[in-house]
Amino acid sequence: MLEELVKNHLVSAGKFEAALISAQKSDMNKSWFSRLKWLSVGFSVQLDDSCRQELLALIELRNAIAHNGYSFTARQTAHYEEFLKQRKVLESNFGVLFRGADFRVGCTSGDMAIRLGRKIALEFIR
Repeated sequence: MLEELVKNHLVSAGKFEAALISAQKSDMNKSWFSRLKWLSVGFSVQLDDSCRQELLALIELRNAIAHNGYSFTARQTAHYEEFLKQRKVLESNFGVLFRGADFRVGCTSGDMAIRLGRKIALEFIR
């Protein structure tokens, strides 16, 4: 999404603006926080707070699966208050079951994640 917005914007951008965008492009793709910031600041595209929280919680779940398989990593739980907030979102909105930092995705977790993806896509095209 961000790449497409940048590409479309560069068509009408002046040389100076194009150079600034090119210089910042790697920063845009550093993290999901960076992507969301650039969508907001650069293109006035924002998610409502609940969508943002759900998306960031799902990203952390994905990272936990990729790096640890069945448990959040020590790095992810180091900021304990943030971990607890994300855990609450995952439990209540995505049917993820927790025992400490260990988790199991529920039967409906995938469907709920896809629904969020659709909701976000609709937010972006408004």
